[in-house]
Amino acid sequence: MSSFNNIRKIKYTPTNGEVVSLNEYILFEDERAEEKYAVFKFINNVNQQLLGFEFEVNEYNSDGELVEKTVVIYNKFSAKAQQAFVPKAKLKINYACHTLSVKLRKAAFDRFIWNDGEYTDNSYKFTHYAADEKTEQEKRRKYQKPVKEKKKREEAPEKEKIYEPYVEIKDKMRKNIAKFPVVFSVFICIAVVAYIAVSLFLFAKKSNSFTLEGFDLRIIGNSGTEVSVYGYESEEKALIIPEKIGDYRVTKIETGAFKNTDIVSVTLEMPYILIESGAFENCGKLKTVSATYATKVVMYENSFINCKPYINLPNCEIYPAEDAENQK
Repeated sequence: MSSFNNIRKIKYTPTNGEVVSLNEYILFEDERAEEKYAVFKFINNVNQQLLGFEFEVNEYNSDGELVEKTVVIYNKFSAKAQQAFVPKAKLKINYACHTLSVKLRKAAFDRFIWNDGEYTDNSYKFTHYAADEKTEQEKRRKYQKPVKEKKKREEAPEKEKIYEPYVEIKDKMRKNIAKFPVVFSVFICIAVVAYIAVSLFLFAKKSNSFTLEGFDLRIIGNSGTEVSVYGYESEEKALIIPEKIGDYRVTKIETGAFKNTDIVSVTLEMPYILIESGAFENCGKLKTVSATYATKVVMYENSFINCKPYINLPNCEIYPAEDAENQK
């Protein structure tokens, strides 16, 4: 559908006592294509589920003149009791339409039918008039046995009263059956499948990740006891990374683990640690990074991007930044 360059939301004042009332509607206009559509927001005012309804839309131009009349049927959806709802279909209207008025004609609920002010049981069945109904009549007449001419003349006025108005003025009034697009249903199915696949992927990834003592940890290796630090959630500024957090040995600090944090010092207290590229990026308040000689530190020269701490790591190996890029 074309893009819309003019969208207007209009609040609608319903008639008191309606079982289904229009609350507001939105007009979507495409000036280039000279197309206009309406989306309606209704309210189910009955303490029963709404199963379908039919309403008449009168379209008026800016001078208040009637330009078109449309009868809309929604017969394959449901709306909860005493709640607002928006049927999932746009109604194409006359491009000259400026405002609308809506009149409820029929509504089917769980236990009763409202038909132009009259209540009956819930055996109501929505039917399609105009061209669709005329075709059905022709099919029925094709297989019906011939009847006397007098009987045909007696039945004709009643049929004309019900159906002829839609046929005679079909150039000014049309019968729209609002349908939920099949293509959109397929799209929803694909989206659901994609969502499930992504959820399973993220679950598998996060199942090995957890937070402990303010550190975001990820299990690495096959032993199940070795972890890497990939995030920091504590407010402690003097950071001490111990040999073990809980029952897990810390052997690596991942890229971005302490990015943009306000830590002022880092003390490493493990036998071995690998610091990945950009692990302490943008830590502007970081002043010192230290460890004893017993701590073997392997790091890349860009592990401390945009920060200049005093680094006291006596047993440290530093690799060029391009080596880190090649390992990705």
